[in-house]
Amino acid sequence: MNRQKSIRSVVGLACACLILAVCQTYAADSKAGGHLIVERSANFGQGVNLILSVDGKHLADVGDGRTYDGYLPAGQHVLVGMGGPERGDQVEVPLKLMVKDGETYSYIARWDGGNVVLSKNQ
Repeated sequence: MNRQKSIRSVVGLACACLILAVCQTYAADSKAGGHLIVERSANFGQGVNLILSVDGKHLADVGDGRTYDGYLPAGQHVLVGMGGPERGDQVEVPLKLMVKDGETYSYIARWDGGNVVLSKNQ
């Protein structure tokens, strides 16, 4: 009986260590690639979210006074910003971005006519 408890304890500890190692590896990998920062312009609009997508997939909704700060894997990407929740007659203005490991890419989202454009932040 004691031997069985010991085996269970060792197996349980091994599983816990494996799970912890996997979680730490995933957390480290999430910051691999390029650092992407997208700010809203000061006059973007109250109650209007900046809706970001990358490669046709939803990335984030950025509300009033917020900034997107995340990472993209290295490689070619297409970044699009839209105003929401209602998109209305907006036209997507895609930004092609070649992401390199360790580089930072900073943009500001602003309105140009009725469309959201992303401009390099200086």
